[in-house]
Amino acid sequence: MKEEYPKGIQLTPLDDAWRENPYPILKRIQDEAPVYYDDQFGRYIVSRHDDVASIVKNRNYWVDGRKGNPGTFPQMLMDLTEEPMMIAMDDPDHKRLRNLVTKAFSQKAAEAMRGRIREISEELLDAIGDETEFDFAQRFAAPFAITVIADMMGFTKKEDQKHFNEWSDTFMNAIFSVNATEEQKAAGKVVEQNLRELFTQEIAANRKQLQRGIIGDMVAAQEGNDRLNDGEIVRMCILVLIAGNITARDTLGNGLKAFLKHPEQLQKLRDNPSLMPRAVEEILRYDCPVQSSGRIPNEDTVVSGCPIKKGEYIATSLSAANHDPRAYPNPTKFDIEREDVHHHAFGGGSHFCLGASLARVELQEAFSAVFARYTHLEVSDKGEEYVRVPNFRGLCKFWIKVTK
Repeated sequence: MKEEYPKGIQLTPLDDAWRENPYPILKRIQDEAPVYYDDQFGRYIVSRHDDVASIVKNRNYWVDGRKGNPGTFPQMLMDLTEEPMMIAMDDPDHKRLRNLVTKAFSQKAAEAMRGRIREISEELLDAIGDETEFDFAQRFAAPFAITVIADMMGFTKKEDQKHFNEWSDTFMNAIFSVNATEEQKAAGKVVEQNLRELFTQEIAANRKQLQRGIIGDMVAAQEGNDRLNDGEIVRMCILVLIAGNITARDTLGNGLKAFLKHPEQLQKLRDNPSLMPRAVEEILRYDCPVQSSGRIPNEDTVVSGCPIKKGEYIATSLSAANHDPRAYPNPTKFDIEREDVHHHAFGGGSHFCLGASLARVELQEAFSAVFARYTHLEVSDKGEEYVRVPNFRGLCKFWIKVTK
């Protein structure tokens, strides 16, 4: 009798095997059951590249979990009484909000931040100084990610930023885990209220006099006679702070680990720094920080021969799609010279990650600074630890050594 496929918690970093390395598990699912039902979490797992691409690009699928059938995953996860953030909205609301905020997250806006991002990288490395062994996740990745996103929002003082990392983790643990404790949920509510109060004050200040940063950009944003109201800006600020911080932090740790485990690839980059943009894309493909993206069919459908009813929840595995040998030759190889560097780390379709341009600039500048500062790095025997937030993959501890 064939062993049952993993379900529920087994497909999250709350499970030890998954947390350490989900890719062998995903490969088995992809090979044997590319579409199967996880009855513990009320969702269909879809894992092959072409299926994932088709689903995330299909504008006829919903993302608003309130439209799902009773018992589906979003119904377990979300507070159905609250107005969703933009990533969980469908058109026309999603399109309206995205059109109003797109300029603040454009390629041009990201490039304008490149110099400041480089400065932040250098400042953090200066603070580490001559230390020959340190926790990269805590000493560089976490403060880098939060400083960049806070700076973009106009919070340039260290005292403004000191709580943001802790608040991000608390909030994510409260809203992304179906088995969050009452204590975690309560803590998440406190964080949300703190952020609402903080951002409301900043919006009011910007309505009196526009200031530099994303908040000012959103206050000023206008399309025809349409503007963002305060509630919409607050929800967007929370989304930007939480998502922009955690994903950048996690990708930095995942990427450095990949390079240190594959020193020949790091040497290629040192020999040819022009490979950096391709290297960043390969990092995102090889070990992406967001593991899945959800969709809800608005009519009965069939995916790879599997019938799925209207209103059921489909969890497209971005991680599995990025390792599908049908799309990527030798997908388990970390190869910064890979010819085809497309990937699903930023999702797809109308919900393609709004912060993708910023993320690319951040990663390029951060890795450039780290590798310029340290010519010889190794993984320390002090160890590493992955985050335990469902749907996310990243290192909350990653000790490294400067060997020369």
